Amino acid sequence: MTLTPLVAFDLDDTLYSERDFLHSGWRAVARAAAIHGLEAGEAWRIMSTAPDAFDALHARLPIMTVDEMLHVYRTHMPDIALYTGVDDTLECLRSRGCPIAIITDGRSLSQRNKIKALGLEQYADYVSVSEEIGADKTSDSPFRILMDMFPGYHYIYVGDNPAKDFVWPNRLGWTTVMLRESRPGLNIHPQTLPQEKIYAPQRVVSHIGELTSIL
Repeated sequence: MTLTPLVAFDLDDTLYSERDFLHSGWRAVARAAAIHGLEAGEAWRIMSTAPDAFDALHARLPIMTVDEMLHVYRTHMPDIALYTGVDDTLECLRSRGCPIAIITDGRSLSQRNKIKALGLEQYADYVSVSEEIGADKTSDSPFRILMDMFPGYHYIYVGDNPAKDFVWPNRLGWTTVMLRESRPGLNIHPQTLPQEKIYAPQRVVSHIGELTSIL
């Protein structure tokens, strides 16, 4: 009997550009800096041209602490959008009766705000955030929890980061798919494929829409 696919997605740099979140966060911090008297455009310029954005801004605006900047960055509602084709792909998976999950590492509030801003709540049957379960993707926990909650499926994980996205799904017998970045250097994490096969994705696609033809 052929098992129904359950498709689990990474979030950052898989369903949207994490750099867009970075820039959205900087804009939020720049707006906060303007309240303290520094023009928002100048705050943006400082953050976007310094290797340590918040340290550089604090040096210019001592009244605003780095902790305050981090709080604004991590808790703001981001201005971000799904990659082209994500909506259509998720709709197609739903029409085929495939459960959809998101397995992501990060802080609960930040990741949940991203999911809300992207409109992903309407698609996801299950969301796993590392802070909420006390384990990230360097362990088997996020994947085993999903398997326990949704037994009896053909499990597929779609991600972007070979350093940690695929090793545990591979070990657990999942199908692993890497979404290749559209431009070199666009993603936060490099996509150098590891020599150890267990860390490498089994499939590589250039566009998320290709998923519907390989399931």
